[in-house]
Amino acid sequence: MRLGVSTDVHSHLDRLLRVQDAMNTVVVEERWCLSDVVGGWPDPRGVIDALRDWPLMLGGNHDAWLLGGRGWPIAC
Repeated sequence: MRLGVSTDVHSHLDRLLRVQDAMNTVVVEERWCLSDVVGGWPDPRGVIDALRDWPLMLGGNHDAWLLGGRGWPIAC
């Protein structure tokens, strides 16, 4: 099985979309996002929407801070 992994997206939708396009050029059966989905760039909602269909998202320290510092990692 080919696994596509992205990490430290930090609300940067343009970069995430480029990663998704790259994953589409090869057959990737499953996609995971590991840590820091939000934080730093201006499009957290777009990133969250783009990752909604990914079966695994783990939050990092930026995501934990946004949710009130509940700990790390966070299964989103």
